[in-house]
Amino acid sequence: MARSADLVKRRLWQQRLRRFTHGHLTVAAFCQAEGVSVPSFYQWRKILGRTAGDADLRPQTTPAFIPVEVVRATTIEIHLPNGARLAVPAGDQASLNAAVAAVGRLPRASQEGESC
Repeated sequence: MARSADLVKRRLWQQRLRRFTHGHLTVAAFCQAEGVSVPSFYQWRKILGRTAGDADLRPQTTPAFIPVEVVRATTIEIHLPNGARLAVPAGDQASLNAAVAAVGRLPRASQEGESC
């Protein structure tokens, strides 16, 4: 007799959790509307998440780790507003400083129009 009561309770909570998943209420609001406690909600979600065949009730898993390889850049590219690109060897601080200084000496777009 207890076994059939457990199955009825399990089915009731499966349906309840499915309604929650497809609804738009917070856990607290949903539990209040259903007349159940918040701790019961989390307990049943944990129990059914482990055993349910329904994907809606399974806990979300994190994706598998994907190995990546970090490759050091060989150049640094600076894209200028006029469309020009300046490539400087990565790790060459002197070249980078010279490039930034040269770009800083270029006339601004508003100044170019005045000189023409």
